[in-house]
Amino acid sequence: LEPAAVRLPDREARLPGRSRFIGLRFDCAETSRGCTMGCAFCSIRKMYGRSIRYFPLDRVMEDLERMRRAGTQGVFFVDDNITLNVPRLKELCERIISGGYSSLRYVIQASVAGIASDSELPGLLDRANVRWIFLGIESGNAASLQAMHKTGVYDNTRTAVERLRRRGICVIGGFIVGNPGDSRREIRDTYRFARSLRVDHAIVQILTPYPETGTRETLLRRGLVTNPDRFERYNGFMANVRTQALSASRLEFWNTLYGLTLYFNPLYMARSRVWWYLPGNAPQMLANNFRFLFSGLRGRTFRSRHRW
Repeated sequence: LEPAAVRLPDREARLPGRSRFIGLRFDCAETSRGCTMGCAFCSIRKMYGRSIRYFPLDRVMEDLERMRRAGTQGVFFVDDNITLNVPRLKELCERIISGGYSSLRYVIQASVAGIASDSELPGLLDRANVRWIFLGIESGNAASLQAMHKTGVYDNTRTAVERLRRRGICVIGGFIVGNPGDSRREIRDTYRFARSLRVDHAIVQILTPYPETGTRETLLRRGLVTNPDRFERYNGFMANVRTQALSASRLEFWNTLYGLTLYFNPLYMARSRVWWYLPGNAPQMLANNFRFLFSGLRGRTFRSRHRW
């Protein structure tokens, strides 16, 4: 089907009020599907090809209107890369502002290069009430970024983070450790880099050999996959690979230990907008930090109770 022919979701079929984020009633929407980037660790290319398809913005606005009438307080735009077309994203923000939809709060996933490419974009995102942005930073190490086929990051990361922070937008930085050349030092440097960037929260995951990705093919060929088929461990935090310097268990151990320098750092926590925005959730967030610590030391970071 052409994007315009895809029907809007039947949101009345969902259980009302069950999807929440930071205590608010949230729902998901999309303005596009697919991504043209070639990140080796991502499986999107196998799902959609290296392409992107856009929904008409009139359709997007109709969806926001339906959600607002239903009592939704926030929307997570789940586009694979909403910043691939910055002029279109700016037009969406302008429609949200002019239509009065900035009463909702928004979360988006964005690329570093997209945010850094336009100095006007952070201001429009702020006015549209985009309060949280997940940035795929991945690493501050040029060699690691090259191995992941991650482009447009190295020279743009600080610019993107600083522009968003100046507008009061909460920056969630995504990072990856466990590349073939990583040692204890590279893991340490990743957490130091996250602190120096002053992202509001860093999600540091271990490189995972997800099926149908270039990463899996490369790591299998090099004999670096330690768990090829127990997919209940593929949550992004448990180690399923080794590096040239670290076993899977040591990889997870050092990722947990260096996590202490960030997640339990009082200065970092005081500066983080995650804690400012959610003071009532502070006990829950602190408990999650302890969960990260204790489950990581046991070699099963954030293990789900779900069973395959």
